[in-house]
Amino acid sequence: MAEQYYSVPEMVVVETSKFVKDEMVIFVGIGLGLLTASLAVKTHAPRATILMEGGTVDSRFAHLPFSVCEPRSAYGCTVTTGLFDILGYNAGGAHADLAILGAAQVDQYGNLNSSMGPRQSGEPFDVLHPGWRATGSGGANDSASGLPFVVNIVHQDRRFPKVVDYLTSPGWMVKEFENGKVKWVPRKEAGLIRGGPVAIVTTQCIMKFDEKTKIAYLAEYFPGTDPGEIKKTIGWDIDISRAVQTEPPSREVINILRNEVDPDKVLLGSLKK
Repeated sequence: MAEQYYSVPEMVVVETSKFVKDEMVIFVGIGLGLLTASLAVKTHAPRATILMEGGTVDSRFAHLPFSVCEPRSAYGCTVTTGLFDILGYNAGGAHADLAILGAAQVDQYGNLNSSMGPRQSGEPFDVLHPGWRATGSGGANDSASGLPFVVNIVHQDRRFPKVVDYLTSPGWMVKEFENGKVKWVPRKEAGLIRGGPVAIVTTQCIMKFDEKTKIAYLAEYFPGTDPGEIKKTIGWDIDISRAVQTEPPSREVINILRNEVDPDKVLLGSLKK
């Protein structure tokens, strides 16, 4: 068996970075999103611009920050502004090209839940007394409402329901309420004329969205995983017929990630292996 010279989180960072193209403007938060965009800038997208929620534009980090609002996040930046400018002018104003987002749950249409849910997925629950509560949207709803976005998420059964327990950030089909009744409509009919989910990158695979149905299908599976086993973990009848095995990342890219992007392991050191 060949030596595995990379970790699963490193694989996720490398694969997500491929969605970043040169000259794109990328909205990211702390964690995998920042690692992903920084790796892209160091490799194939040197003229990509990183936006962070705290107000920094085009930072060239000496050390990766722990927070979007700390001084290290502003090192080498072109502009220091504020939260309203970043989420309004850039994300809401159609001046950014891609967001990289995390979530507690993602469903078949790419809707995200990063707010709350019941003790058992799918059960009714009281929003004032949920079974679990997460950190909430942050800038994710603003970004998902107006930008194309890629989702990073740990691969666990409970994270892939057919319908999210609570809709924090919109995917391809969203809820509308009329006379107290809920109906699902395409995002454009709900007034979200730009953006939408591009892909879901998990710790086992990459899912993309069918152009006609807008339902996520299995596009790639990572080395050491099996499409049939992945299918068992997904809450909808996911199509695996188009799946191909992902090529392992090159040693060169892994070295850049470890030694140039985050040599101090500020973020890499916090990721689960």
